[in-house]
Amino acid sequence: MPGPARARAHRISVGIGGTSRFARATVRQQHALRKVFDNNRRYRTIVQVEIVADTNVLLAVALGEPERAWLIEATAATDLVAPALQPYEIGNALSALARRNALSATQALTAWRLANTIPVELVEIDVLAALELATRFHIYAYDAYFLQCALARHCPLLTLDRAMCRIAESLRIEIVSRP
Repeated sequence: MPGPARARAHRISVGIGGTSRFARATVRQQHALRKVFDNNRRYRTIVQVEIVADTNVLLAVALGEPERAWLIEATAATDLVAPALQPYEIGNALSALARRNALSATQALTAWRLANTIPVELVEIDVLAALELATRFHIYAYDAYFLQCALARHCPLLTLDRAMCRIAESLRIEIVSRP
């Protein structure tokens, strides 16, 4: 059984006089971020956390769902990461919504463009390990790809899927949850 997920971090320097991402971070994010001042205190180093963002997160933001404001706030001081297949999954979800007439063609294309403005690092994952998760938990491979990504990168997971959250918790993956 894998150990608890440890957040992968990146360092960025922000001038003390300016508005920093840390100042705009939520309390939960501030807990995850730590400040280290250099000797002359003119700059501080902030540890930036990676979060694996499920496709439903990007779609909720792009489609203006009620969770949009919270999702933007929760990811403001983070780097988003996702399996390399995410653009295809976004396209599939938008085409399904358009096919069911839940979105017009114009709305689907606009949502696609908006989703693609969100900076996400797309990474390759171990498909065999993901398929093992899918068969173990009886879930779709697409969900397992995001779980595997979080496990491999030691990152928290951000998803709106409650069932996926329960599985992530059983795998000891940290969940970014709504306060």
